[in-house]
Amino acid sequence: MLKKATFKLIALALIILLAANSCEQQSQYEKEVQDFRAMKNENFTKPGSSPLAKDQLENFKGLQYFEINSNYKMEAQFIPAKIQQYVRLFDSDDVKQVHVISGTLHFNIDGTPLTLLAYSSAGRAPHSLFIPFSDTHKNSYPGGRYVDGKLMNDSTCLIDFNLSYNPYCVYNELYKCALVPKKNKLKVAVPAGEKWENSH
Repeated sequence: MLKKATFKLIALALIILLAANSCEQQSQYEKEVQDFRAMKNENFTKPGSSPLAKDQLENFKGLQYFEINSNYKMEAQFIPAKIQQYVRLFDSDDVKQVHVISGTLHFNIDGTPLTLLAYSSAGRAPHSLFIPFSDTHKNSYPGGRYVDGKLMNDSTCLIDFNLSYNPYCVYNELYKCALVPKKNKLKVAVPAGEKWENSH
């Protein structure tokens, strides 16, 4: 009986240890996201790096965000594009930037299978992908948001929607925004990342 009880205690200790490690990792992750958001808020207060106009800066109290949820950090299957296709995501002759369709990302949210086109462009690191998307949440900017993907290998891309952000044109009409392609308009809500302030 003592031997069986000892095994049970060891098993319980291992479960608690794993749970503690999981909680510690979750806490560390949340701190990293919070630090990222704090840094962005700080950048928004600096005239040299902020998209805000002078009168907006005076009233700026910080960007609005959804609560951090690690379920929206995921590894997506990456399928490289077979043909190199150049596209213009900006609907403006003033912006000459051209993007290349790098491939397609396959993942799921709440059991719903989803796909997104991912892009690369001049000046962007080889492992970094630009992913414009929109979703159905009432507090998400209707024109779409952006998130950066990180290629882990030839077939896996890390996406963290908690780090998704609004385009600068949301805050200042002088900026031009990359448009969200039709294939990247998700039919689900993504309550993660930056909120749309005008939704309040």
